[in-house]
Amino acid sequence: MLDRDRRVSVLGVRVGELGRSQQDEVLTRIYDHPGLTTFVVGANAKLERQLRELGVTQFHKLATKPAEIATCVVASLSGHYYDRDIANALGGVLSQTLESANLELTTLQPILRVGANVLGRVSAVTVIGGDGLSGRLVVSGPLIFFERLARNWLGRKPTTKEMLWDAAGELCNRATGLVRAHYAARGLDSRQATPTIIEGSDASIRGMTSNPGLVVPLEVARIAEPVHIELVLAWKADVKEPDPVPESMMAGELTFL
Repeated sequence: MLDRDRRVSVLGVRVGELGRSQQDEVLTRIYDHPGLTTFVVGANAKLERQLRELGVTQFHKLATKPAEIATCVVASLSGHYYDRDIANALGGVLSQTLESANLELTTLQPILRVGANVLGRVSAVTVIGGDGLSGRLVVSGPLIFFERLARNWLGRKPTTKEMLWDAAGELCNRATGLVRAHYAARGLDSRQATPTIIEGSDASIRGMTSNPGLVVPLEVARIAEPVHIELVLAWKADVKEPDPVPESMMAGELTFL
């Protein structure tokens, strides 16, 4: 699979089951992307000979199962980009925020992606910067979503686009504040800029980072297109975990009724 920005390519094949034309296709993919690293699962002498006959001489041997490799990849990404606590917190706080605006919402499975294109018709972008944290947060969604959000927050139908942009910016501010509070509790201070509104689904945000973004998709009732919250960290300092909460110790007996 090749991402539209042509930054990430993943190809899984069983060499022993490929015909000649399929082998040529694999070789073309490898040769056309010299920056890729080739991994061989369950390498043995026969498989290595097959690969060399195909002309693939540079590869890493992994004598393990594909599921174990996937686990290791997820674990390595989790250390910096995939913060499960942030994903859960974003989904939770936005669910509460939107429910208070009479919008029924379901949080979908968070994903990682590398891409500069925005994920909705309207996007609010906030830059995060500071001594401990740097990146951006983007809230993207269809126009009708921000219309409903503005109507519920204002108590009347929005009459100008500025009212829609204010609603988008406020939602972005709330999500960004949650992210900063999460990392501040771990010793990483940061600041946030005023949100910038982007109108149009063909826009791209360039020039900040090519790191993976953590995307939390949100499905809103009676709206066909989802809302996306995307956090892209350019860098962050070493995280200091919060001090553990001391256990409460009480003398006496405990009776279950």
